Amino acid sequence: MDQNWESVGWSKDNSHNRTANGKPAPKVANSQGAKQVRELDDATEAQKIEKVSLKMSKLIQQARQAKKWTQKDLAGKVQEKPQTINEYESGKAVPKGPVIQKLQRVLGVTLKQKK
Repeated sequence: MDQNWESVGWSKDNSHNRTANGKPAPKVANSQGAKQVRELDDATEAQKIEKVSLKMSKLIQQARQAKKWTQKDLAGKVQEKPQTINEYESGKAVPKGPVIQKLQRVLGVTLKQKK
């Protein structure tokens, strides 16, 4: 059995991980949130962040309470996270088409989408 004793060198050259100004390059994730952050960074002017209308958020909340469900109960029935339901009811997030359809079916109400 023969051992190889040749030296191995390590380089501290990590220029491929740096931007032109020498700062570390940001790590890019493949998630939806990272995509939105990237779009905001690339935008040249301020954009309005889309939110749920107060009417829709109150309608979701009132329909849920009429059935005496918690946010966790509703989340389980529409296969979403309880935090997501909370964000819909507080107006911080906008439900997409399929989620709106699930909410309408489960709650028995009509939720109007912005066109």
